[in-house]
Amino acid sequence: MRQATESIDAAAGPGTLPTGTVIGGRFRVESVISRESGSVVYHASDVGAGTPWTLRVIPLSAMAQNSPNGPADFVADVERTQALRHKNLVDVEAVGREAEFLYVATEFVDGQSLRAFIDGKRAEGRGVSLKGASNLVAHVSNALEYAKRVTLHGALNPAIIWVNRSGRVKVSGLGIAAGLPSLARHGAPAGVPDTIYCAPEILAGGAITAAADVYALGVILYELLTGNPPGSPFRPASSVSSDVPAAVDAVIQRAMARDPASRWPSTAALKDALQAAAGLAPAEPAARTASAAAAPPSAAAAPQRSAAPHGQAPAPQQPAMASGGGPRPGPGMAAPAPAAAAAAMPGQAPVPGPGGFPQPDGLRRSYLNAPAVSAWTPGPDDMIEKWLVQKDRLDFGPFSMVQLRSQIERGEILPEHVMIDNDAGTRCRIKEYPGLGDLAKHAHRRIEQARRAQAEQRSEKSEKKKSFVTAVIALVVLLAVGGGVAFYVVSRRDSAGGRLASREEEAEIESFLKGVKLGSMKGSVRRAGHRAAGSNSGGTAEDFNNDSNFGDASKGFAAGDQTLDDDQIQSTMMANYRKLVPCIMSSGAREIAMEFVVRGTGKVSAVKVNGQTKGALPGCLLGRMQGFSFPKFDGSKTIASWSMSMR
Repeated sequence: MRQATESIDAAAGPGTLPTGTVIGGRFRVESVISRESGSVVYHASDVGAGTPWTLRVIPLSAMAQNSPNGPADFVADVERTQALRHKNLVDVEAVGREAEFLYVATEFVDGQSLRAFIDGKRAEGRGVSLKGASNLVAHVSNALEYAKRVTLHGALNPAIIWVNRSGRVKVSGLGIAAGLPSLARHGAPAGVPDTIYCAPEILAGGAITAAADVYALGVILYELLTGNPPGSPFRPASSVSSDVPAAVDAVIQRAMARDPASRWPSTAALKDALQAAAGLAPAEPAARTASAAAAPPSAAAAPQRSAAPHGQAPAPQQPAMASGGGPRPGPGMAAPAPAAAAAAMPGQAPVPGPGGFPQPDGLRRSYLNAPAVSAWTPGPDDMIEKWLVQKDRLDFGPFSMVQLRSQIERGEILPEHVMIDNDAGTRCRIKEYPGLGDLAKHAHRRIEQARRAQAEQRSEKSEKKKSFVTAVIALVVLLAVGGGVAFYVVSRRDSAGGRLASREEEAEIESFLKGVKLGSMKGSVRRAGHRAAGSNSGGTAEDFNNDSNFGDASKGFAAGDQTLDDDQIQSTMMANYRKLVPCIMSSGAREIAMEFVVRGTGKVSAVKVNGQTKGALPGCLLGRMQGFSFPKFDGSKTIASWSMSMR
């Protein structure tokens, strides 16, 4: 530790550590990634294993200027987030103090920030598609809802949301806002105030709340759809982008309401409303909608410290643009109505269930009062991914209660499987949990009935086939000799012709390759966010559009958003590149730079060559590459690149 301390004290330049500085006896500084709100973010590597990390270094002087909390409080806040593991959260590896610095080491995300992603779209003159924006917001919401059992975020902005090379959305910065509140005043595009993502009550010095995260996510949603944050005077997103329906305007307006009590009660409620307004999910049942409207914004499980006052508070309830970027209700936009009082009975203790599980109000109402299995209506708690399921001594999950019930209905989870509350650590069998036992029994009975019906159908078909086979067997015997002789002659001729054609093509390839010198042949997975123009014989432009390739937000941990990696692309292409030579020979090309789309089935669906999307060469290469067998993966698609030079 002494060596690291001396190297920090000797840092060259204000606030910047030299390459090679070791922090915490483990993290070696490699290069600067960014400067954020008095802190510096570095690309670092593990001294022992060489693993890449992202390292945020915060001088104590920055803490003194921006936060009423001491270093010990900051370390404790971040330490609480280390146990959180979710596919949409950046993992926290270590936090500590060294000399006059605090540091936070996190998972290194190989990709780009949402800030860079949106800026790239704006440079192309467009925003993100409605489907892509809705899916991205869903992933961020899933991360925040999972994390709020430990902490709220409080500093959400596009600079600390990441999209990795596979298109997975990951949120960073948890536990930092209370100690470094200026981080929330960050991430805006050039020329826009950095307070744009801050809720009015946060700017007034209020404590971090779930309502503040809803506000920030609403601003981000608007920016995704339009390419720019909301301005003054406020323009509804539908008036900026023709692809946005008017129903989405109401969702954004409520998320950005000046009064915290008038906003969506949680980011999960915002996500559900957006999915319904965008036509990507059915509208919620009336009972749940009313419940969500009545529920006040929820607080985190852990108490939050108040941020220091920063600037003057805006006039309360003034229907104008907030300094953080909130909308002014204009013509045709009604001001949001204040939230009603909560409907739940105050002071009512949860009813314990089997295995020691506490029963939240929503679960108690739905399980104990529901007359039938089909009458269950999910509540906000049922969207939180906190349940593990133990099958054959292996744990799967975490799942939300909605996901659990869906898998039970499909027969993937059985009554004897064990469910574990990831928060409380309690466990019981599925059949012992109120409501789930009946659901599993009904599902098993339904699946068994379907299985028996299918078996009976197969039996009937089998009997019919036996009769048919008996009738035609004589005809087959009579034709066998003559047909066999004819088939033998034709197949011999076709086989000889096929082998001859194959040998001739292989000889041509061999001759061609002897006359050229092959340069480097390299394959890689292309980063998200690029769109090819036009339609072509090698596929369509939409195939190369990665806007919505953020994975399926409805799936559980590490599911639905996988892609192939560089090694898988390279190995498959190196095993098959000779099959592409006939196309290259006929085109006369000497430099081949391809982009192609591999679907989750492992099959190629589109090819672009040397920037060209039309012509014989892309079509020829697509026809050949559709015979390649890339590994299958649990995802929509992988957009890859491969290059080859011949001299």
